[in-house]
Amino acid sequence: MHNPFPYSDTNKRYHTFDYFLRHRFGGKVAKVSLDAGFTCPNIDGSKGVGGCTYCSAKGSGDFAGDKNLPLRDQFEQVRQVMDRKWPGTRYIPYFQAHTNTYAPLPVLREKFEEALASLGRLSVKEWKIIVVLVALVIFLFTHQYHHINMVYGFIFAPMILYLPGVNVGTQQDLKDVQFSVLFFIIACMGIGSAGSAVGFGQYVSVS
Repeated sequence: MHNPFPYSDTNKRYHTFDYFLRHRFGGKVAKVSLDAGFTCPNIDGSKGVGGCTYCSAKGSGDFAGDKNLPLRDQFEQVRQVMDRKWPGTRYIPYFQAHTNTYAPLPVLREKFEEALASLGRLSVKEWKIIVVLVALVIFLFTHQYHHINMVYGFIFAPMILYLPGVNVGTQQDLKDVQFSVLFFIIACMGIGSAGSAVGFGQYVSVS
């Protein structure tokens, strides 16, 4: 079947997350549903009781791991089941049951770090991205010393990822960029800047 939509492999009219992950990582990426034992403000009485109409009794975590197991064990339990259906799939841990950010910050940090640990060590590409992001943050926060326009940081940081030897960005990433939308936004910003420079905004405000 011919797919007329360039940013979907499943005949969708929008840029699907599945398409992005498949083309970013070179294959299917699936979410592994985890149950961290969270509840929901519409269940515990802080905002309501009975839960939301679109959630099941398990907070739509019907296919999540056993909440009595550690998150690492849940991840392996669910991943092994999914591997039988989609061999060779990459996985993302996903807190499925109830509200996945409804807990004190120290609890969330503990849960999230445990889930991240189940993914193993960071890849070389991920370390390269972290280094570039740290450099960008340092550049932005030291603006008062170097006085270089901060816009250049946002321009050159992505470019670094495509340099030979870095090779984080791919040709497919560039092909996926919707340049028509990008040029439209740039044109609008340019028109706005030109109008501001000639005092058009002031003219409109007093007319």
